Amino acid sequence: MEFALRGAYASYYYVPSYYANVRRSLVWWKSAANDELLVFDRIDDAAGAPAEKRWQLHFPARPSVSGAAATVGLGATTVRVDALVPGSTALSLRAPVTTAEDSQEDVYTHRLVGTASGPSPRFLVALQAGEGAIAAARAGTANGGSCALVGSRLTVFTEAPEGTCAAPGEFVDVVVTGLPPQARASLTLAGRVVAWSTSPASASSIAVSEAGHVRVQVRGGALAEVTRDAVVR
Repeated sequence: MEFALRGAYASYYYVPSYYANVRRSLVWWKSAANDELLVFDRIDDAAGAPAEKRWQLHFPARPSVSGAAATVGLGATTVRVDALVPGSTALSLRAPVTTAEDSQEDVYTHRLVGTASGPSPRFLVALQAGEGAIAAARAGTANGGSCALVGSRLTVFTEAPEGTCAAPGEFVDVVVTGLPPQARASLTLAGRVVAWSTSPASASSIAVSEAGHVRVQVRGGALAEVTRDAVVR
């Protein structure tokens, strides 16, 4: 699922003219245990854009920050946030305000803020929520996009017609998104490296969904297509 967010920067401080393009892609893995939400933000600067870019998450309770990760307990549910890309993202906390006069933003919740410096950044954030144990999400090394491993599930956000993702661990389930909708894509696996191309030369290529993604699994050391029904689109 992908959204255009350029208008979201029309605040009292930022204005949309600073940005040529702002888009957000989401992949939501649902299971009987923990839910996993991968959020990929692409910011393309225009002239005069601020050096620092920020995202923020709102919680009814105060998160605990440790490095590039944060956790918060909400009753029996634990939420974990991993700031994966860029690796230099700094996490900080903002306390809720008590009256409207205390803030021009009129926000009254605990806020987790991720900040990075540099032109046209890409933010990749993993959120996990559940009542069981939650392991850290890890970023992969990607060429032509960004990718992350959460448990045994690999999510690849593409920005080029072809590229690769080297996963930081073993995986059995893969979603590749950001592909041209209803096109065809070839995917190959070499060890822990997934490669994609939207200029396939073989009849074994996979049909891309209307939302621009494909889902495959590792079977016998190769990638095999499975149903896309488990992916929120």
